[in-house]
Amino acid sequence: MITNCLSFFIRLVKKKGVLLKMIRKVLKEIQKLEKEKSLKLDAKSKLENEIAEHTTRLKQLYSLKNEYEKIENGINQYFNPPSENA
Repeated sequence: MITNCLSFFIRLVKKKGVLLKMIRKVLKEIQKLEKEKSLKLDAKSKLENEIAEHTTRLKQLYSLKNEYEKIENGINQYFNPPSENA
């Protein structure tokens, strides 16, 4: 009976050792993925900031383009007025 008990505890300890190794592996993988996630979120944030800057600059340039087109149209109408007979 004592032999059976010892055998049971030995098997239990071995299984516990295997489980601890598996838990360590899983924790290591979690840490690795959390680090990668953090790096990728930082990169994403930087890209989003760059995109926002480009968007702002594009809005300014489109606005400037529209103003120039309005000036051009005004000049064209001044120098080439629509004919009265048309």
